[in-house]
Amino acid sequence: MQKTQQVVQHVDETLAQLFSVAEELADKLDSGQLPRAQITSQLDQIMEQTPQLFGIGVAYIPYLNTPKERRHSLYYINKLGPFQTVDEQDIFQIFKIPACFYTEPKTQHTLSNCMVFVEYSLKELKALIDPIENGKTGYSFLLSKQGDYIVHPLYTHQSIFNIADIQNNLAFKNIGDLAVNSQSGTIEYIDKITGQNNWIFYQIIPATGWLMGLIVSKNEIQNSKALQHKQIWIVFWLIILFILFTALLFRAYRGNWWPVVFSSILLFSLGIVFIWSLAQTTPETENAIMVDKSSLHNFLAKKDPIFVPTQVFIKSIEFSEENNVILTGYIQQKYDDEMDYSHNITVESLNMTKVSHHQENGTNIIRWDFEGTLPQHFNYSKYPFDQREINLKINHKDAILIPDFEAYSQINPIALPGVKHDLVLPGWNIQRSFFSYPLKTSQLNFTVSIERNLLNPFLNSLLPLIVVSLMLFAILLLLGKVKSIANVNAPLAALFFGTILAHIGLRREISVLEFLYVEYFYIIIYLAILAVVMSYVLFHRKNKLQYHHGLVAKLLFWPLIFGSLLSITVWTFY
Repeated sequence: MQKTQQVVQHVDETLAQLFSVAEELADKLDSGQLPRAQITSQLDQIMEQTPQLFGIGVAYIPYLNTPKERRHSLYYINKLGPFQTVDEQDIFQIFKIPACFYTEPKTQHTLSNCMVFVEYSLKELKALIDPIENGKTGYSFLLSKQGDYIVHPLYTHQSIFNIADIQNNLAFKNIGDLAVNSQSGTIEYIDKITGQNNWIFYQIIPATGWLMGLIVSKNEIQNSKALQHKQIWIVFWLIILFILFTALLFRAYRGNWWPVVFSSILLFSLGIVFIWSLAQTTPETENAIMVDKSSLHNFLAKKDPIFVPTQVFIKSIEFSEENNVILTGYIQQKYDDEMDYSHNITVESLNMTKVSHHQENGTNIIRWDFEGTLPQHFNYSKYPFDQREINLKINHKDAILIPDFEAYSQINPIALPGVKHDLVLPGWNIQRSFFSYPLKTSQLNFTVSIERNLLNPFLNSLLPLIVVSLMLFAILLLLGKVKSIANVNAPLAALFFGTILAHIGLRREISVLEFLYVEYFYIIIYLAILAVVMSYVLFHRKNKLQYHHGLVAKLLFWPLIFGSLLSITVWTFY
């Protein structure tokens, strides 16, 4: 919101300066200080002193009615010079100030027979509002007081009310009403077509009464690493605060420590689960995800205008070895008649076969089947909370490929456009699919994002460790009641070797070089077994651990385990 306000202030200062130039010229005409013979020289002087102007003029009857007619006035100049065609789509007459007032004898009404008008380039207007930070897919726009788009990636010179009716978008209709009523603020809405949760920040530009808006993807910001780091720090300090509060509430200083222990276990567990939930959210991607035409046009505004709409459909996905994916599917493209479609497109590492070519309404539609093994680099270090992105990098020699949005009934990434609806990946859940571009290139990517199903890893890896830790604590509770450490050697040895066998089984299942996140759980259990052994050794050597039958060791067991797990979880994921 602050960034929006700063840009609006800059735009307002620029336009206010142009308004003062026009107003001063209108005052001179109205007072008679500037005769017609000197208007042209005055306009030349203004253009020289005000380089941000595109054009300025004085229109007399009969050139008052429309922008096109005003440019036919004898008193009009612009940057292009005389006899040059003006692109009306790029020029906007921002100020129109009546002048040369006179009183109509019959009605005694005050009328004007001339008008001062100032023109500004829409490209320069867009350049004024472009520096604002709008994420990878956000965009800014300008609305007139009547609700017409002045600057927009796609709908320039169209009414926001018409667009809102076509898209059934209540948020856009509200923005149009706010522009008419000159209001500023923020709107949050979910786009029904793309499924994106967006913010619209809007501010009124005082000099013109226009509304400047900025649309930003809320999901894009919420899934950023920077925000998640802040959330983790907040949770960390809340845990510390609640543990101290519990210690005071239950008067731990009087020896009532067990409520503090149980509360710390609960808080550490909630912290771990919270970080797991963050890990399971949609990961931040370096690419710009395309889900609507506005974002696409905004992203490719400065690119080569030769575009080829492209549809991707994946029929099957199968994992082969650790870092290979076997894919089958097809790609369908649309070429205009005048475009050269003889060059094959390429998809990295996949075999492409042309299967059909026909025409519809003057458009060549070509379909390619693909199949093959796609090498991918998957990171297993966060197992079992690892997520994978299967990326198809699609290239064309002579054109820029763009998503063919019309080819999909839904483009919302959660609706899995471009993926067979009954496609099943054993052990995995398909999260979303989407088109995207790397920020510095125009290579089209189609991505399928998947996450691991947690049921099997939990039953195979985590549940046995939970049982082992409970049994360890039960053995520790016997401290002070068992006369010799020899009496607990057998169960401790059984737990130790059982943990090793489970660990070996995990490494056989996931045979990669990386050290897995879940392996830290095994390391902690090994250390816990060693700590229980050391507790018995020290206890029977008349150590201070004999205080209240080893109460200190019993109190520290769970907080140390869960505190270690929380620390490792934070370190692994963030």
